[in-house]
Amino acid sequence: MATSNGTGERSLIDGLIRPAIMKLVSESEGMYRCERDLHHHFTVCLAHVTSLELGTPRRRVRMEEPTLACYGSGRKGNLDYFFPSDQPSTIGYGPREGVAVELNYNYDGYSKIKKDMQKLIDPDSAYGNSLYFAYGTKRGFYKSVTSGIERAFNEFAEARPDFRLPLGLHVVVVEHVRGGGHVTHESSVTAPCAPAELSWVDAHVAPLLGGPAQAANEETHLIRDQGAGAGVRYIDRQAAEILLQAEMEKAEIPLNSKTARCMFERTVDSHGQNRCKFGVTPLWGNELKVVNGKVLRSEFMDWVQRLCCSGHAFQRAARASWAKSQ
Repeated sequence: MATSNGTGERSLIDGLIRPAIMKLVSESEGMYRCERDLHHHFTVCLAHVTSLELGTPRRRVRMEEPTLACYGSGRKGNLDYFFPSDQPSTIGYGPREGVAVELNYNYDGYSKIKKDMQKLIDPDSAYGNSLYFAYGTKRGFYKSVTSGIERAFNEFAEARPDFRLPLGLHVVVVEHVRGGGHVTHESSVTAPCAPAELSWVDAHVAPLLGGPAQAANEETHLIRDQGAGAGVRYIDRQAAEILLQAEMEKAEIPLNSKTARCMFERTVDSHGQNRCKFGVTPLWGNELKVVNGKVLRSEFMDWVQRLCCSGHAFQRAARASWAKSQ
């Protein structure tokens, strides 16, 4: 069985999947023709965060991955995305080690939402981590999603009275606001619970503004409901450098490595260009947007997490190469 809520899966969610969702939200105006359009946009956003290495044995994501258990009518379906863990547990690498993801664009019917959710929470699948990303433009979309989750839960609970939503389930519901911007609703299961016990965090994401005012407003602002006095937190370069150094040391990544230097220094690739796998270096000011000398702390930490994951992957590859040569 997969390790529930393991480090590898959490790094996939925090370092890849959620940043891709937030990039999609920052770019989107809700004008998708169908759910497949949302899938394509999400895939592009994933590729912006990291190379997906599609078409290779090292691919970071599997699309239309068969589920491990039946649901609803008793037939097996496919997951929209499955992200294999890049840090398999010591008990062996298996298909459940990773993050199962389902997407929903504008389907507010309970049947569709229920089936999507059943794929993720079916105890016979036992996914250690899963994420449901629902994007809608219809009035009352968030309420429809929460009702669908409750119906999926009730169907399992009827047969198993002790059934609870599994640890490691994450839900992100995004509602496009008429006139621009989005409202996001997020919840994570940190202890097995019923749908009514989920704790939701709401946020407003302002639209990108065009014209002359864009330079001062092109950053996506997140205002989270985290208690009195909480709000958006920005950091300048000095504070960011201190944070980066601390996280690199914690991750045991050498500070003189390209991974640690590419955020604030120009590093070159094999072609002599100032690029790394994440884009133009230094990332600060090129890939990471700086407004008035500051960036969103949460966005900066997303980038740091990506660098740490990349550094660990490089170290594992180097160790494997060394072992093979012995």
